[in-house]
Amino acid sequence: MDVRGPFEEPSRTASRATQLGAILSALLALSACSVAAEAEGVTGERLVVHALVQVRRSEALGGEPRADALAGLIRVPETADAAEVFALAGLRDQLPPVGQCQTGEAASAELATAGLEMPSVELVPADVVQVTTSGGAHLLAPHAFPSVSDSIRGVIYASRDQTAWSLPSGGRYEIVLGGAEGLESERAVHESPGVPSGVTIGGIPLTEVSEIRQPDLDLTWAPSGSTLDLLAARLRTADSTYTCTFRDADGFGSISLAEAEKAIAGVAFGRGTAGTLSLHRVRAEASATPGGTSVVEVRFDFSVARELAFAFAPGVE
Repeated sequence: MDVRGPFEEPSRTASRATQLGAILSALLALSACSVAAEAEGVTGERLVVHALVQVRRSEALGGEPRADALAGLIRVPETADAAEVFALAGLRDQLPPVGQCQTGEAASAELATAGLEMPSVELVPADVVQVTTSGGAHLLAPHAFPSVSDSIRGVIYASRDQTAWSLPSGGRYEIVLGGAEGLESERAVHESPGVPSGVTIGGIPLTEVSEIRQPDLDLTWAPSGSTLDLLAARLRTADSTYTCTFRDADGFGSISLAEAEKAIAGVAFGRGTAGTLSLHRVRAEASATPGGTSVVEVRFDFSVARELAFAFAPGVE
């Protein structure tokens, strides 16, 4: 099972292989680090159960919407960074900080570095993992985690298909995590954001843009109204991604194609270059039980995407 990218295109095979290699290297390093930690006698540290449910919905202009959910529960020492552990396991997408941009390869390299200091991780099983919305009940199926060592092992939960009707945009989501040992709160209710709307490039509606000639992608969108939300604008080429993060409430942001060319090896946004621009509204909310013995995080990533042709020449507008 591919747990990292249900919305990724087949043309990204080489890039994903590079990212997977970095993750596997980090997992092996993590295993060696765990042995050292046990030798130092730190395994008596209090353990905390963290649950993450990530819901993703993608609406490509001119295509059918797709959606899925992915969930995992981990038991780690309370000093561990749960977000990094989930990212290392492929259960949580990483974004650059607000106001910054990053390639997918750079994000994988950061995960590999973070893995050097990670403790061993136990994926906690649950009897039921279900997402209920106005579209009905969306029951997630268990899958054995494809571990290459004893560092991360256990079961994760994923959608059986990418049917979008049961995971709608902008509505009430009830999460049920039943029968998970150590998880004190089995039910969480959250409001999902809407898919980004009112998107323009250079003042022109996204639906009317097919070719990019300008050196910058000047973007605007209709803010969601929630201060929780981030807006990640992502350029996807055949072999890589380039993501910039903005505050959703600002309603605007810009991507420099010249900077993107420098960051993505072997890519030039000249005539004939094709790619996909997607805008992702990301909302994450976490709730902890009294005493901090368990934490449940629900993360939404709802996006709109558009295929584009690029005809940008450096120094020419």
